[in-house]
Amino acid sequence: MKSMFGGAIAVVLLGIYLRLICVAYNIVDCVNKSGCTARTPADFNDVMAQTLTVIGGLVSALVIAELAITQAGEAPGARMLQMTHRKHQRAY
Repeated sequence: MKSMFGGAIAVVLLGIYLRLICVAYNIVDCVNKSGCTARTPADFNDVMAQTLTVIGGLVSALVIAELAITQAGEAPGARMLQMTHRKHQRAY
């Protein structure tokens, strides 16, 4: 249950992050085109910028934590794959 809840939170936060990146990209794209008036820099408000920064910081912290606990010469995340593999093995 704990894993499902944590996974759901991660999916929601990454969805919000992706949406904000898309909005920011569309605004920059429109501003750089001559004659485009559909979006302005004011469309990306302070709350959106702060949310993007906070979620980006959380993702960075997670990546740094994973790299910090990875043994030298080992691929990051390989530890998780090994644990999953052990759970699915049958005891004969």
